[in-house]
Amino acid sequence: MADRRDKFGWRVRLYLSLFTLLLTAGVGFVLSWDLLLMRRVAIQAGQAASEDIAAPRRIEFESDILTKAEVGRVLADVKPVYDLLDRQVGRGQVNRAQQILSFIEAVRADPYASPEQQRRYLEGIEGVALSPQAISYTLQLDDSEWKAVQQDTRQVLGEVMSEEIREGDEDTHRRGVRARISFELSEPQTAIEEEIVKALVKANRVYNPESSEAAKQAALESVEPQVRVLEENEIIIRSGEIVTTRDIEALDALGLRNPQVDWLRVSATFLYLFVLAASMSFYLWHNNPMLVHRWHHLLLMFLLMVLFALLARWGLSPPVMQPYLAPLATLGMLVAVLFDVRLALVAHLILCLIVGYMAGGQADLFLYELAGGLIGIFALRRANRINTFVWAGLYVMLSNMVVIALFTLFGDDPSTLQLGWSVLTGVANGALAAILALGGYYLLGILFNITTTLQLMDLSRPTHPLMRELMLKAPGTYHHSIMVGNMAEQAAEAVDADALLTRVGAFYHDIGKTLRPYFFAENQMDSPNPHDLLDPETSAQIVRSHTRDGLELARKYRLPRVIQAFITEHHGTTMIGFFYHHAVQEYGEENVDKEKYRHYGPRPQTKESAIVMVADSCEAAMHSVRPQDFESLQRLIRRIIASKISTGELDNSPLTLREIDVIGSSFIDTLQGVFHTRIRYPSGKQEMGLLPEEDLSALPATIGGREQSDVQAETSVTQEQVVVAESRGDDDDPGADSPPV
Repeated sequence: MADRRDKFGWRVRLYLSLFTLLLTAGVGFVLSWDLLLMRRVAIQAGQAASEDIAAPRRIEFESDILTKAEVGRVLADVKPVYDLLDRQVGRGQVNRAQQILSFIEAVRADPYASPEQQRRYLEGIEGVALSPQAISYTLQLDDSEWKAVQQDTRQVLGEVMSEEIREGDEDTHRRGVRARISFELSEPQTAIEEEIVKALVKANRVYNPESSEAAKQAALESVEPQVRVLEENEIIIRSGEIVTTRDIEALDALGLRNPQVDWLRVSATFLYLFVLAASMSFYLWHNNPMLVHRWHHLLLMFLLMVLFALLARWGLSPPVMQPYLAPLATLGMLVAVLFDVRLALVAHLILCLIVGYMAGGQADLFLYELAGGLIGIFALRRANRINTFVWAGLYVMLSNMVVIALFTLFGDDPSTLQLGWSVLTGVANGALAAILALGGYYLLGILFNITTTLQLMDLSRPTHPLMRELMLKAPGTYHHSIMVGNMAEQAAEAVDADALLTRVGAFYHDIGKTLRPYFFAENQMDSPNPHDLLDPETSAQIVRSHTRDGLELARKYRLPRVIQAFITEHHGTTMIGFFYHHAVQEYGEENVDKEKYRHYGPRPQTKESAIVMVADSCEAAMHSVRPQDFESLQRLIRRIIASKISTGELDNSPLTLREIDVIGSSFIDTLQGVFHTRIRYPSGKQEMGLLPEEDLSALPATIGGREQSDVQAETSVTQEQVVVAESRGDDDDPGADSPPV
């Protein structure tokens, strides 16, 4: 069949180009809004702030300033390392004290040295610098007083040197010497002893630089980077305050102090998203052309992609559990139930690539979102009941838990508490995905005029007001619609069309007959035929008006547009041949306007409406012709299908010749069970007005896989039957008294 993209190629390209650009711009803005719109401040350390500056969002960052401060604090707490106490140092100092005391005693006892010489001898003692006052006291003491000084000096020095004296702490121990001197000594004795002992105090624990440096390094290694947390709207700098380096660091972490936009990063982001958006448009062009022709459906896809990009952006912000909570699987589930599964797979994969880009390539988060979305899509591939959404949510929960458990258990530091919270978050994610998918299914289907499976299920019930009207006012048409629905549904399943949509469309295709049911043969029973009192043109106008009447009723009862298409397309632009033939016979062909005897159309645009058109003709023809054996049934069905092809009624539908052949076989199988073979009683052949035989030379060489010669052979056998069948099958003869065959 003709490809609609060829006819409306410029419109399709325009729609897809706008879709690609808008999707790139919309999602790109979501990913780059902080780079493009964030407030920027030009300020330096040491300046006074002219206004309050607050954090636009919550942020956690490693602060170099706080880390350096922590390093300084830790190093200050590290104490120097000294060698072990050396007791030999104390013994040496005590011996040195004994030598000095002996020398002083010898100087005191020297009878040949003058006082001046004695003073010079004592001033020259190495290592002990006695003050002039102490020297005077030393030379003035008597022998008993000096002996007391000698004895107490050795004792006090021994006590001091027996203690731990670290290198650098000598003065601390010298200050405590006076308190150790005996109270029995006089002030001159105390002064002499204090100066000697202080001079001989020496460190017995020496500083070890290697060990001290190792202690510092160990302390440095224990310091972790200091993390600073700024809450959203927290004041960083108040108006009038002097800006510190710590404030500058916070502004840099938030990106507030950079006066220039990082256009390279922004360009890379938009280029990445353009590739993804173009990929989706390319898929739509080649695999879903019907969606491209409906701009409001493209608008819905755009809004869904941007909305879930925003949701992903929220999910990737702190706290840590939010990525597992954002129900991104809802996107694929919604697209699957609103459009189709393959488009859902493409949309969800693109969303996962966007998430991976925002998350910096985190494999666990990418796999988490990808697995949950795929499970939800396949669980909802046939969403004909509400509990399907419940099961889909359960499957998403299970997928989330498995992925979370895998990445948590095989992590560096698996935590039972963290695993538990993550699993609970994954369960909540699945529940939210199912709830949002079900709610969006109803809401978006109404807002964007998308006929959902549940809506079709509701329309298929005989309790619907229009179906009740049809059943009560036009019972024959009601029965005919049910039969057409059964036939069309079986055929739709055979060619992978929407079977439910086909069946519901068939139920409502003749709803316009409820306004004037008595003008159509299936509702007349034994009543007089009102067309006997009308001229052919009036009868033809009444017959073809039932499509427009049906469209008005459909709009009144707010039937979906996809169902309205069945009402207007099920006859296409076929001729109302019965009344046209009578008009030609009565007025002459040159006096008859052929277009007044043609249905309004348009021709079927979808597989489903094309199937209903053929099923409608075949089912109605069966009531007129009533073939008596399988061969007659087969020839009748094939002849009607060949007629639809040759007149171009199926040209605008996407049906292939192979699918048309499968549809014909399906109709034959269905009708064979309904109109089973009956005993044929002999009867006289009544006169029939036959239409001129149609020229089959224009048919393709093969019709649904059957040779043209086969079709011609079949149709030529029952030409009389087919003429009547076509007339009554297309409602061309809704009330005429057609002769039996």
